[in-house]
Amino acid sequence: MKVLIMKTKVTGGMNALDINEKKRLGSLLKSFRESRGLNQEELAQILGCTGQYVSDVERGKYCLSLRKYMTICEHFGVSSDELLYGNSKAYSEYDIRNRIIRQIDGLSARQIELLEEQIGLMKRMFAG
Repeated sequence: MKVLIMKTKVTGGMNALDINEKKRLGSLLKSFRESRGLNQEELAQILGCTGQYVSDVERGKYCLSLRKYMTICEHFGVSSDELLYGNSKAYSEYDIRNRIIRQIDGLSARQIELLEEQIGLMKRMFAG
């Protein structure tokens, strides 16, 4: 019995965006970068790419990979909504939780236990 295997090209994802959407995302990235006081080379260093690539992305020639978007979110402690859609949610619950988690990183086990006790006290205080 002969089996016919067909090759198909999968489309979609960030590369399937039209030029207007790429330009919009590039413009948002540029605004975000400038709001953080970074030049293209500095952002490129964070992302592990070249300044030329960042320039191309900002002009809508290319889109960043999802991994690079995640790197930006993690590095700057912002939500994907803020980065991808331009929603400035500096005080959203998501952002606040991420800022707190980043502050906890590096604390000793004892410091975390003390912090947990303080949080418990605050919860009781706000509940009553």
